[in-house]
Amino acid sequence: MTASWRSRPATKDDGAAIARLFEAVFNEKQPISHWRWKYVDNATKMMCTVVAEDSQGIVGQCALLPTWMNLRGLRVLGAQRVDSMVHPDYRHQGMFAALAKDCYALAGAQGIKLMYHFPNEQSLPVSVKELGSDYVGELVQLVKVLNPRAVIQHRLRSAHIASIGGKCLQFLLALRESRDRPIQPEPFAITKITRFDDRFDRLWLTVKDRFPIAVWKDSSYLNWRYLSCPDREYSVLAGESQGDVAGFIVLRFEEGPIKRGYIVDYLFAPEKPAAASRLIQAGLDHLKERGPDIVLCRILQDSPYRALYKRQGFLKRGEHLRLLARPLASDVDPSTISDLKEWHVVAGDVDVF
Repeated sequence: MTASWRSRPATKDDGAAIARLFEAVFNEKQPISHWRWKYVDNATKMMCTVVAEDSQGIVGQCALLPTWMNLRGLRVLGAQRVDSMVHPDYRHQGMFAALAKDCYALAGAQGIKLMYHFPNEQSLPVSVKELGSDYVGELVQLVKVLNPRAVIQHRLRSAHIASIGGKCLQFLLALRESRDRPIQPEPFAITKITRFDDRFDRLWLTVKDRFPIAVWKDSSYLNWRYLSCPDREYSVLAGESQGDVAGFIVLRFEEGPIKRGYIVDYLFAPEKPAAASRLIQAGLDHLKERGPDIVLCRILQDSPYRALYKRQGFLKRGEHLRLLARPLASDVDPSTISDLKEWHVVAGDVDVF
């Protein structure tokens, strides 16, 4: 359909119309409560969304999710590009690129310094060639198989083969895991957290210089992201020692043909591998109580944490996400934010997890 439309900044009253567009584009419903949590009540209380509108209503969207970020020790406004949508009847008219340019201009006016995103195959060429994003690296998927029989049966649809293959794979995985896990345990208590407090602020300030570009993981952000989400349940474990916090791990469980556990977020000092290893194992033990067949984790390809997950039996498998970034202010050097070694990104920094 070729029709006239105009772009404008979205408002908090647009939730119902945007939800209808979301369903038309992705064939799934987005609860209004989730939309308000994400776009209106986020950790910055800022809204940076541009929509396309015609006489029929909202037919397109480009949205940035504002968040405070660490940029080489400075707390600055950043954003993740999320939920880019064009109604099927309005595609191939240049709407996506036009909305993105308007959205980036709005973000710059709001003081947002940089943005990052994980484009799909359709939006990748436009993001790079027309919208100025630079490729940074890959957020790889790590997988730990806990129930080989269920995984094999799901793929091959054969209970007999799954029984034999599952036993063999279980043996090989156990052998690899016993070989790769020699770190001595860390002497601290593992506690389930129901609220992030000022101890997590101190933890972030202790480790932030290790991660020159990252979401600013203070208690305010963490409480919003993991403990205020209206339609997803997360579990948080912390390693506590002498009244302080040495690290934390955020977990999620998902039912399905293959039951999945997710390690969504984690933060611990890279120079304390024993503490990190203890928390990862505690997270796995917690997830096993729900009976997942596999546990998945996202990690940057050059992350200092990758070896820790390898020791716990995680393997690089599945689809990886491309991390792209773009400055939105003239005082941010593009070369600074295109260096993968500067970044710390986890699954929870992607809005879909």
